[in-house]
Amino acid sequence: MLFLCHTLLFFSLNVSTLQSGAEEFELWKQARVHWYNKEWSEAAEAYRNLIATYPDSPRRCKSENYLGYCLDRMGQKKEALAVFEDIIKRGSCKDETILDAKGERLKLAHELVGENAAYQQILLDGLNDDNPDIRLQAALFLSNLGKKQGLPVFFEIVEKERDIDLRDTAIKHILKLGEKADKDRLRALMKKPVAGTGVKPKMIRIIIRNLDPSAEETEVKLNLPISLYNIAIKSFNDEQLKVIEEQAGIDLKKLQFNLEDLQSGHVLFSVVTEQEEIKMFLE
Repeated sequence: MLFLCHTLLFFSLNVSTLQSGAEEFELWKQARVHWYNKEWSEAAEAYRNLIATYPDSPRRCKSENYLGYCLDRMGQKKEALAVFEDIIKRGSCKDETILDAKGERLKLAHELVGENAAYQQILLDGLNDDNPDIRLQAALFLSNLGKKQGLPVFFEIVEKERDIDLRDTAIKHILKLGEKADKDRLRALMKKPVAGTGVKPKMIRIIIRNLDPSAEETEVKLNLPISLYNIAIKSFNDEQLKVIEEQAGIDLKKLQFNLEDLQSGHVLFSVVTEQEEIKMFLE
């Protein structure tokens, strides 16, 4: 009899768990439909319901992230900022979700700083983040405000970064913000070879970033020896190849040159569409 009671209790709990999971998934689906239809208010409400009703849901972090995006699109920037800050402070989400939240927090602080100068502190804090991408974003936003506090980040890029596009961006902002001493320092740095430049490349590196925040995978990376160039370009679909040809003027299938004649750090192309950013360079 006792065994039967335990069995019934176990069965009852399993049924309850299944029902709960089905209801949670239904809320998730509703939110996604509203998201894709750009019904931001309805999507935000669905995400809020999911977070409140199922706080232990494996989809909680993504729901919070999407809620922040919805609020931003609804013009509720302070509320969106609070959502992203909670994701960061709690620290229990995946690294990529926290990184995304940090980037959105910087963007929102930059947009709100005209309303309240106190938001500038968020940008200043970003300069000390462990992630170099966040440090750079913070420096760029501060530069857009005419603030010089990000200069050390730009100098760090010029000194150490092999990515030509990033170095050019940093140089432009140093020239924009810097005083004579900064520009003299920049000229001295430009005369020094960057570690890794001038070295013959060994690898082809491809980065494809999905710019749709609702996508499951936001970044794809591929590293292959330069001898496998023909295999590397097969990672692109026909639509991507067309965009690369139109924006960068490069037909990858017909491209004829010796990659070994180029330097490590050389960017073959970098293109951006509404859906994704595609970059291919040598290391």
